[in-house]
Amino acid sequence: MTMAVTDLEVLETALHWMNSGHTVALATVVETWGSAPRKAGAQLAIREDGLFVGSVSGGCVEGAVIQETLGLLVEEKTGHLLTFGVSTEDAWAVGLSCGGNISIWVEEAQAKVLEQLIENIQHRKPVGLFLSMNETETSRMTVCSQWSQKPTAKSLIQPGGSAFVVYQPSPRLFIVGAVHIAQALVPMVQSIGCEVVIIDPRAIFLESERWSGVERISGFPEEYFPNQRLSTNDAVVALSHNPTFDDEALYLALKAGVFYVGALGSRKNHVKRCQRLLQKGLSIQEIERIRGPVGLDIGAQTPAEIAVSIAAELIQHYRAAR
Repeated sequence: MTMAVTDLEVLETALHWMNSGHTVALATVVETWGSAPRKAGAQLAIREDGLFVGSVSGGCVEGAVIQETLGLLVEEKTGHLLTFGVSTEDAWAVGLSCGGNISIWVEEAQAKVLEQLIENIQHRKPVGLFLSMNETETSRMTVCSQWSQKPTAKSLIQPGGSAFVVYQPSPRLFIVGAVHIAQALVPMVQSIGCEVVIIDPRAIFLESERWSGVERISGFPEEYFPNQRLSTNDAVVALSHNPTFDDEALYLALKAGVFYVGALGSRKNHVKRCQRLLQKGLSIQEIERIRGPVGLDIGAQTPAEIAVSIAAELIQHYRAAR
């Protein structure tokens, strides 16, 4: 599976290019209408030689945005608002004939600003990027921690015509049980921007040969979770098929109010699991939040297919919770 580019990767790549001596512009979707393929806040970093990372649409306007941006960089213009859609004569040329409209603010990136954004995102702190969208100013891109109006999926525009991009902490998925399904699931959820942690007290299951670039915790969930400040931005999937590991993880996850809780096992075993959790003090309403058997019902049988069903259900619950 090809890895998707996350917000953080766009910023990190742009900063790397700048530190290597390149000029980089940042294109940000600030407002959309109709069938626009990407939400407000989507970003594309463009180097002066045409290399780019990220996206501002499903691929339909990137070419036009890059061409316009390269022209701005050559002319050393400070910023510019681009608008595409059915109301323009370029609608068919840029691929928005389905009826979508999109406004994109293009501005030369500033290394110090990118450094501050990246530091906050890496430390899981919400952070905002202020864009004044005033083409007469020489410096407009700044980092902030407060904004007067919460941006939406359709618009980042604030009173006065400025815009805010808000970078929220990426979702985290805690997988209990370093099993075969987890090996298939990890790259899938990483590709959609999830941070992943594997928890298993059986050290032999956590050998580095089985995992690449994944945080692994050799211990029991009840030892690890209390120090993690689980929140509505987190998800827990119990895959060990061992009540000793899974039950405590599910109990702590439900008490913390994570946005998704799933558990591997048959319907018969799930009934037994629910009975055990009732005895531990969970309410029926809390227990009903467990997705068990885990994953969307797509007839999955192989570990990879089960992983697909879990990833799809995870996305479904994440979007519903936003």
